Amino acid sequence: MIAHEFCRQTKLHLDSMLSTQHSTIDVSVIIEVLQSTIEFEFELHKKFQIATSRNKQLDADEIDDQQTSVRVGRDGKVLIEAGSAADIKRRHEQEDDSGNRKVYEKIRGKTLMSAHIYKFKGCISECFEPYLKSYSESEERKILESIETAMQSGDKLETIDFTIFGSSLHLFKSIKGSLKRCISFSTSKALFDLHITFKNVFRHYSRLLKRHLP
Repeated sequence: MIAHEFCRQTKLHLDSMLSTQHSTIDVSVIIEVLQSTIEFEFELHKKFQIATSRNKQLDADEIDDQQTSVRVGRDGKVLIEAGSAADIKRRHEQEDDSGNRKVYEKIRGKTLMSAHIYKFKGCISECFEPYLKSYSESEERKILESIETAMQSGDKLETIDFTIFGSSLHLFKSIKGSLKRCISFSTSKALFDLHITFKNVFRHYSRLLKRHLP
């Protein structure tokens, strides 16, 4: 299939570029390209999934019309007959089978060969995974900058259901946004790296909070 071959060649080309240049490419550009790639894969998946479903339905309808029958003839030979179910039944009813034991077995008319279903989801975008470490590092910097700015401007205690530092609201809001962005393009290695980022952020935040203690 031309579309699948195009995806394969594109994946090889991107992997070759990323393996040598990913450290010099801005991470925001990599993520933007990755998200566009995922959208492209989804469109291909949606398009060819519908086409495959239609082909399967056409094959099923054709099989309903055409049947074959396997039976043993009077001379002991195995005979295979084709035609509609009604035609086969009519022929068998018209045969004179006195003194002979008739063996009759109906099978479906065509061997249904399932169409080769190409996997489009991830067929290109998976090549980005080894090079997304810079994404988790950039997210760590963003979150740390956010909470440090909040604490420098005056980290006051705020009361919602209980009393908390205002900086913690910035922290959890940043983590939620970071997690949402990540799962929009990856739920594998990039997400794992991000959980390590969160651990580093919590450790740093705990050190910052200790400054408020007597």
